[in-house]
Amino acid sequence: QEDIKNNIYSESQVGRVGIEKYYDNYLRGIEGLSVTQKELVSGKENNSDIIDPKPGDNLYLSINSTWQVKLSEILTQQTQAVKAFAGAGVIMNSKTGEIKAMVTVPTYDNNLFAKGISANEYNALITNPRQPLFNRPLSMQLPPGSIMKIFGAAAGLESGVTTEDAEKLSDRCMDLPGGIKLCEADLGYIGWVNVKEALARSSNIFFCKTMLDIHNSVGYKYYYDIANSFGIGNRTGIDLYGESFGVLPSADYKKTITNEPWYIGDECNTVIGQGYVTVTPLQMTVAISAIINGGEVLKPQILDKIVDQEGNTVFNKEKEIVRNLNISQKTLDIIKKGLRMGVTAGTAGPLNSVPGNSVGKTGSSDASEEIMGKVYSGAHSWVMGCFDYQGENYCFTVMQQLGGRGYKTVPVMKKFINCVY
Repeated sequence: QEDIKNNIYSESQVGRVGIEKYYDNYLRGIEGLSVTQKELVSGKENNSDIIDPKPGDNLYLSINSTWQVKLSEILTQQTQAVKAFAGAGVIMNSKTGEIKAMVTVPTYDNNLFAKGISANEYNALITNPRQPLFNRPLSMQLPPGSIMKIFGAAAGLESGVTTEDAEKLSDRCMDLPGGIKLCEADLGYIGWVNVKEALARSSNIFFCKTMLDIHNSVGYKYYYDIANSFGIGNRTGIDLYGESFGVLPSADYKKTITNEPWYIGDECNTVIGQGYVTVTPLQMTVAISAIINGGEVLKPQILDKIVDQEGNTVFNKEKEIVRNLNISQKTLDIIKKGLRMGVTAGTAGPLNSVPGNSVGKTGSSDASEEIMGKVYSGAHSWVMGCFDYQGENYCFTVMQQLGGRGYKTVPVMKKFINCVY
């Protein structure tokens, strides 16, 4: 009934999801209407056109179709190789916000819906626990693990509780109030590290100690405000429906969902991307782009331009800056050095053998999820970074849901960047 009110008929082609839904008003055009009068006695017919049909406009996307296909192929192969539950990947121009590839694995053939899907085909999609209809890059909210540490680095440097070369000792584990131990991955000994080395080698203890210093000097809200300014806990505003907010936790948030008090352990959990914090792959791509481009938090966009049937440009998408970070260029440069070190001497090392001057950070987040009545446990595997190509810089976030430690996702971007070059 609602469709009929909006002049949508059974013959109409209507965008119901994705880019087709968002720009349906441009794509659909206007249906024509003709009236036929038939004389009862003679049978003579008179035709009159009441409304002339108007074809819809053509959408040109920012997506690079070759990149889209290749990223999808590589991520599908890798999720199968590591037996991950599912995967997602986003690649964005860090200077303009244009999305060049956005992939969700597993996926589905959307032509089934355009041509008329059978009950069996539809049932197979909606009963699949891996949820192929779910647009993971912008809708999946999961703990990010260590890729979250860029915000701890920013808050520590901007607040003055640490400097580029100040070192902290990482000696496997540290004790927190309440009998809680916070440890390095696999109880590893890292030793004395500064903020760049802590990013490269992914030291949990360095960032927990930084968080303790922030707590004691300027308070957790200082860190919260910085992470929030990057877009964590907010929608990016991409031109697609169904985007999630994620969660940037606070004492009020924890009180609401658990009725328990907030502890310093919660702050250490948050800074290393565990506990209550969740992000989307798209949010983290926007965040690292802001570090690379000098502090511009950009609105990501799929649309490039809209052209009518005569070839006239109806609409050109322009770069949109959501906000400028209140963070010094010096701090951004130090974080960039740490991310570069993550490739040359850290956890994203495999990217060092490919061209493009990559920067990168891996993340692993332990998790259990109940999906369609079954509990799945393991670690979510993340890699986030950027690379140069033909005078442009492209930032990415790729993750494998329950795919293991972060290093298991690095091969996706190693293969992809090799293919690009």
